[in-house]
Amino acid sequence: MAKPLHILIVEDSDDDTLLLVRELRRAGYETVHERVETAEAMKAALKQQEWDLVISDHMMPKFSGIAALQVLQMSGQDLPFIIVSGNIGEDIAVAAMKAGAHDYIIKGNIARLVPAVERELREAGERRKRSLVEDQLRQSRQRLFETLEKMNEGFFTLDREWRFSYVNAEAARLWQKSRAALLGNSLWDVAPSAAGSIFEQQYRRAVREQVPVHFDAVSPLLGIWVEARAYPAEDGLAVYFHDITSRKQSEEQIARLNRLYSVLSKVNEAIVRINDTQNLY
Repeated sequence: MAKPLHILIVEDSDDDTLLLVRELRRAGYETVHERVETAEAMKAALKQQEWDLVISDHMMPKFSGIAALQVLQMSGQDLPFIIVSGNIGEDIAVAAMKAGAHDYIIKGNIARLVPAVERELREAGERRKRSLVEDQLRQSRQRLFETLEKMNEGFFTLDREWRFSYVNAEAARLWQKSRAALLGNSLWDVAPSAAGSIFEQQYRRAVREQVPVHFDAVSPLLGIWVEARAYPAEDGLAVYFHDITSRKQSEEQIARLNRLYSVLSKVNEAIVRINDTQNLY
């Protein structure tokens, strides 16, 4: 089954163009091609449709292979670029490869064309896959950051030296510090009162034992109750925290009411016993 192949050929010779196309068709490619020989024509062709690769002569009356490579690079398209020329010195070929050309072929050795095309198409496919994965990772990272910025919980990350590597908006708001004052600085320098506290003990345990930790404590930096969850990461520690002062106050109020109820219950029991005793006489 023929393999479709769209080729943009930068060449001033119809005969040489047909030679290239015939060689690829003999290898089983169903080619669609366009020949251009100026920068303007190449720019227009790159805009008008999608191409699988570009094959270019080295030297033409109005254009050159290096200039064609620059046009391709400026278009932003990642296409295999192969120079096929009847007269190209080794120094020029090396310069073309350093500039970004993927291969060069002497017209007298046209048998190299098909293997070169197949190799470059394969590598271009791998580059597209990597680029797609990188784009997906960037998008996932962006969505994550957007989520972290919208959270009503403080969130920060520490590197292996306990320096802040990320601080979300809520954490900066709770600490009443700018991110610039936090990022790159040590947690223990920013909050020296945390040294030796339950926060240091739990954070160091999380890193040492590579286990998540979850605890409630009064923040030495904020002077309020916070609930903290810390997770060890490959490059440090990730911490979520939020203000639970209202909850703790409610819990303390409930505890006081329970103690009061317990006292009243005991008083009531004592009164009942006294009344029972009096009734005996």
